[in-house]
Amino acid sequence: MGNHHDSIALDWVRGEIQDTLTQSQHALEAYVENRDDTARLRFCLNYLHQVHGTLQMVELDGAALLTEEMEALTQAVLDGQVANADEAIEVLMQGVLQLPQYLEHLDSSGDDFPLVLLPLLNDLRAARGANLLSDTSLFKPDLSPAQQPADAGASARLQDPKVAGHLRKLRQMYQFALAGVVREADLNTHFDYMQKVVERLARLCRKTPRGELWKAAGAFVETLQAHANPINTAVKSLLRELDAEIRLLMADNSDALAQPVPEALFKHLLYYVARARDLDTPQVRALRDAYRLDEALPSEDDVDHARTRVSGPGRDAIHSVVTALDEELARLKDQLDLFVRAETRQNSELEELLPSLRQVANTLGVIGLGTPRKVVSEQVELLERLSAQADTVDDGTLMDIAGALLYVEASLAGLDKDRHPEQGQDGDDNEPVNLSARELTEASEALVRESRNTLEQVKSSIVNFIASQWDTREIDHVPGLLYSIRGGLSLVPLPRVADMLAAAERYVTDVLLGSKQVPDWKQLDTLADAITSIEYYLERLAEGISNNDAILHVAEESLENLGFPVGQEPTWTDTQAEEQPQPETSETEAPVEAPSETDASKDTSGSDAELLDDEILEIFVEEAGEVLETINQYYPQLRQNHDDSTALTEVRRAFHTLKGSGRLVGASSIGELAWSVENLLNRVIDQTVKPTDDMFSLIDEVNERIPSLIQEFRHGEANGDVEALIARAEALATTRKTETAETLQTETAEATAGQETSAASVHETDDFPDAEPDTESETEYEPEPEPQATTEPAQEQETGDASADHDDLIDDEILEIFIEEAGEVLETIREYLPMLLRHHDDRSALTEVRRAFHTLKGSGRMVGANVIGELAWSVENMLNRVIDGSIFMNDDIARLLEEVTENVPGLVEDFEKRTAPRLDTSSLEARANALANGEIPDATLMPEPETESVPSQEATSASTGSLPEVEEELDPVLLEIFENETETHLQTIDEYLEQAGDRHSVAYTDSLSRALHTLKGSANTAGIKPIATVITPLEHFVKEARAQNKRYWD
Repeated sequence: MGNHHDSIALDWVRGEIQDTLTQSQHALEAYVENRDDTARLRFCLNYLHQVHGTLQMVELDGAALLTEEMEALTQAVLDGQVANADEAIEVLMQGVLQLPQYLEHLDSSGDDFPLVLLPLLNDLRAARGANLLSDTSLFKPDLSPAQQPADAGASARLQDPKVAGHLRKLRQMYQFALAGVVREADLNTHFDYMQKVVERLARLCRKTPRGELWKAAGAFVETLQAHANPINTAVKSLLRELDAEIRLLMADNSDALAQPVPEALFKHLLYYVARARDLDTPQVRALRDAYRLDEALPSEDDVDHARTRVSGPGRDAIHSVVTALDEELARLKDQLDLFVRAETRQNSELEELLPSLRQVANTLGVIGLGTPRKVVSEQVELLERLSAQADTVDDGTLMDIAGALLYVEASLAGLDKDRHPEQGQDGDDNEPVNLSARELTEASEALVRESRNTLEQVKSSIVNFIASQWDTREIDHVPGLLYSIRGGLSLVPLPRVADMLAAAERYVTDVLLGSKQVPDWKQLDTLADAITSIEYYLERLAEGISNNDAILHVAEESLENLGFPVGQEPTWTDTQAEEQPQPETSETEAPVEAPSETDASKDTSGSDAELLDDEILEIFVEEAGEVLETINQYYPQLRQNHDDSTALTEVRRAFHTLKGSGRLVGASSIGELAWSVENLLNRVIDQTVKPTDDMFSLIDEVNERIPSLIQEFRHGEANGDVEALIARAEALATTRKTETAETLQTETAEATAGQETSAASVHETDDFPDAEPDTESETEYEPEPEPQATTEPAQEQETGDASADHDDLIDDEILEIFIEEAGEVLETIREYLPMLLRHHDDRSALTEVRRAFHTLKGSGRMVGANVIGELAWSVENMLNRVIDGSIFMNDDIARLLEEVTENVPGLVEDFEKRTAPRLDTSSLEARANALANGEIPDATLMPEPETESVPSQEATSASTGSLPEVEEELDPVLLEIFENETETHLQTIDEYLEQAGDRHSVAYTDSLSRALHTLKGSANTAGIKPIATVITPLEHFVKEARAQNKRYWD
């Protein structure tokens, strides 16, 4: 909250201030009537000056600032320096009238925060042409902790040459991280680096004013990491100012630590930390407590609430309005009483009450009493209907109207007696409500009494509902009754009870009225327990009995058992809806189903119309329509704002639902097209692909095509040709967009794994600031395009030079950061890898493990730990292939992950000790590259020099029709094994060809590639060279086609 003040000092001077303000108001009014009488305006100026001096004396900063601006504007009017004198005088009068209300607010709350007055202050400044104030200019935290003198020997720290070297490296790392933040690329990684630098600077500057600055900077960076503050131009400017502070430490190594903190920068850092109210880390919490940030920057709700009180009518005005309303309500009750007692009644006579009631409703709205106003408005509507009907109005209805007017009268009595009902709303709604009769005002007692009477009506209605064999007409009005009760109880305030009634209201509406199901007795007993508990609580409250919280717990548990927990989303589901097939059940199978689109095609090729009855078809069409509505709602938001995570999630979920329901009913074209888009959006969500114009262009076309596909399926027509759209989606999902890239991939695919690794080691390691690639390049899953055999010697030399440069740059501080980060990465891997090994389809664990190796790659390359960095890159690249669906998680990948995880700590230790790596990682990298290309590692690592070197000449032989002769002597055991295995693999190939059928194109599957690869290896092992010679180029072709997303018959 704001600065908290004792109201005693204000009480001493408040009367004098009020009198002086009244005199200034009269003087200003006299000037308005006669603009030539400037003496009156000078009197007004003198009165305001007196008030300003008094407020400064009692240290009411917000009120004093308001009078200071009023003085300045009055002087500007006197000097003729305002553009519009009429506007200026109007704003000045507004300030004179609003200051007493602000002082009234101070008297009741004791909190003085100028933010409440910010709109009025800016109006005053704008009237005289001054610059406007921002909330940061009114942000005044307690800076005393940062104003303590530095320790005596602190300045000597910067004179150490080693420290100067560390500062240079730290600034270099900070600038590297800052560049990434400015580009908004890979923010998590760059914020991690930035945080590590700031932590070390805070340790270096400990027990000095500059140490407090870096503590604030650390908390500020934490708020950015947690997305509690936006990364906008102002934030980037502050981060650049922090870079300048590091430069200051490097340039002035004598007394920099003894200098005071730069107040403007420091306050801005604290301001952003204060804004992050939902962030509660130890660092942020410590800073918030030390500088009393919650008091310096009140919440928006607190400010809005205070502004409402300050800008609303004062006590005297409220008293006058309430008195007038009481008189009007008394007259209306008398009129109603006379109508009831009359021997002959004419319904048209009720119209005489309507004008006065409408006036009462409008007045209640002006003074902010929403619930009483709603009650009066309901009576107006009721009287309009009654006056128009032919039947005589019964006494019961008229008594209900009189009771409503009594309720309004009681509410006004409570408001006039003490205007503090809102104070109770500041507390936690979940805290036990322990009010007694003495604490209840007259209005509160009336509310509780009426609420108990209405609950009796609710119970009677439910009894009638049961007796009438579930006739819902008996309970149609129950939601309205419950709504009227909770509206009143919110004013008492009893917000917890009001929330319970809201849950009960929703149960009656959704279950008893909405679902049209016959409730069981257990449900009705539970509902009765909830209502009875609330009624009993109100009864005990009216009798002055405290400690009633246990009774409310019974009501809460009852409502939770009904599926409508208090203050939360309902957990109840319509059992009829649950009986329908739910497409969501296929969610975990989605990655596995993607390549098997031929299955759906085969199963539904000619019998869709026979298998589907009209009811299932209508369910699918209806659900597809709902899905399209969701897409039409959220997709334009995503197209406009690519960072709208909510819209992205909703659009992805919509395509997921469409995929599941389409596959479920055999609409294979719709299902597979939806899956291709869902897979693409999955890649966007896990940040391995960035949204592009090509992607949105594709989704535009898909959205246009789906309605016609639905209609075609509904009328039993052949599935539309969507293969081109699916192919485009798959190409975008694997970031292969151009024919040039495909050609380059084909040219480089035959390079050995060792060459790829060597070239990758050279890539992006030349210079420290540029060591980390951009996000776009990181997410490309292609092998690095640079490798060329002819330039390898030069590259090796360049690598050596780069390594030497890096060795020169690495000092203990930077090394410590890398070691610490590597430890954190390994902890993450050890946490999530077991989950992934247990469940290969755990996408969350897969994403975390991939992200960990990505971080290890970046930090390893940055500090020159190339062995670690390139090993991590090979694993990351392999996991990228798993994420994009090019390969599937399997036991070979799992074993490789375990081996790499076991060996990384030793490699880190070797790098820390500057010794040669204890392990040659080329075999691990080769296995990772092989697995990433869809190969079987056991076969990949087998010595096959003859087989791999033969294709060119043997292929030539094959093309001329002559194959090498089979070796005369074959091992009979190996031959028998080969024959048995061949039958299985040939069956797999036949199944693929059969599934392909007459389709225009179909994707090459993992099972086909595996069958060809194993068949080739078995043939080589058995010594049957002709078969190996035929299979080798075929396997190579399928592998390349899968890598480039080419399809069968393309």
